Amino acid sequence: MNDITSNMISYLFITVFMVIFSTFGLADFNWNNEIDPIDTIKFDYDRKIELSEDGRVALHELMKSKSFSISRVGVAGRFTKEYDNFSILIQEKKAFSAFKSLIQNGTLSAQVYGLMGLNIKNPTLIEDYEHEILNSKKTIEIQSGCFSYPTKVSSFLFNNKKNNYIWLESELNKRYQWLKSNNKLFKAIGI
Repeated sequence: MNDITSNMISYLFITVFMVIFSTFGLADFNWNNEIDPIDTIKFDYDRKIELSEDGRVALHELMKSKSFSISRVGVAGRFTKEYDNFSILIQEKKAFSAFKSLIQNGTLSAQVYGLMGLNIKNPTLIEDYEHEILNSKKTIEIQSGCFSYPTKVSSFLFNNKKNNYIWLESELNKRYQWLKSNNKLFKAIGI
């Protein structure tokens, strides 16, 4: 009888001990899981975004993107599929809604593509959210040439001055025209 009692006390002590430390672990997890200011940016946009077939595919692909680039990458200097999708999406008449959707519903890479798209099309709209962006702690891995480097989203978005965005829009337009003239758009290749 004495062994049973001591075993029950031991099991009870272990159970209480585990519950207490599990509670502290969950509390610690919740305390360190603050919402980043970028995730608080909310836009009103049409949930049923009217895009061309190519635009819908580009939006879908960008929404789940895992990498980010705004230039050629690798030794061969090729464009990434994300860059191509971004160049397609920037041509859309309803690009504003698509970019807003990327910011609110996409991966971190998608959010940055959405913020850049809005910055290209309407820089004053992004300035309304400058406080949230500047206070963000998020970093993104940027692919450029043969290198990949982490950069704070806030410094990346605001260090690219107006002339850089004008240049980038011009480059995106050139890439889109190349994709179109070489039948590399999704509609042309049957996706």
